[in-house]
Amino acid sequence: MTTLKRPPSDTKPAFSAAKFAGITTAIGFAGAAVGGVLIEIGKRQGLSSGDVLRDVAAVFDLPSMAGGVTWLTVSLLVAAGAVALVTALTVQARRSVAVLVAVLSLTMAVDDQFMLHERVLPHVTGLPEAAFVAVYALLGAAILVLTLRECGKRGTAGLWPALVFMGLSVITDFDLLGDSSYATEDLLKLAGFSAWTSFWMGYARMRLRPAPA
Repeated sequence: MTTLKRPPSDTKPAFSAAKFAGITTAIGFAGAAVGGVLIEIGKRQGLSSGDVLRDVAAVFDLPSMAGGVTWLTVSLLVAAGAVALVTALTVQARRSVAVLVAVLSLTMAVDDQFMLHERVLPHVTGLPEAAFVAVYALLGAAILVLTLRECGKRGTAGLWPALVFMGLSVITDFDLLGDSSYATEDLLKLAGFSAWTSFWMGYARMRLRPAPA
């Protein structure tokens, strides 16, 4: 079993109670504002506010398991992004890995939920779907290189399965292996995002745990 190399503690002092309350209040209002924007976008696409706010299975009277795997993959990405974001906001040095992981994970979560690189962005920009996938691949490569520098080969061993699973899901998405199915792609994504989130939770624990005296 490999372990991540843990540097000395470099966490920042905690927020004051008043400042933290202000931050959470602002985030709450921001969340409500995002909901309002999504409702407006939905109206332009012919959806009612209820269609946007309610669960898809409830809106279209589908079985409760409909979209379950997609929900899991998005949830895993949000978890990875949240953990990385907390790490980036807490540590005082070497934040680049956590920042990139937060950006990539949260962007992919939004993309996966709203099918941005498949439907929205190609229509808006005129660029092919592959161009946006390539951007994700470059960010992933940058994260791998930076993690190798920080944690070494042994400490980065747990990241490789995540990258392999996600890479295979991209290959099946573009049908580069011949006849493939949505099930294969989505199960590979689920495996990849599960491994991805697990690794970054371990990384966050390593970075945020105080060094022994």
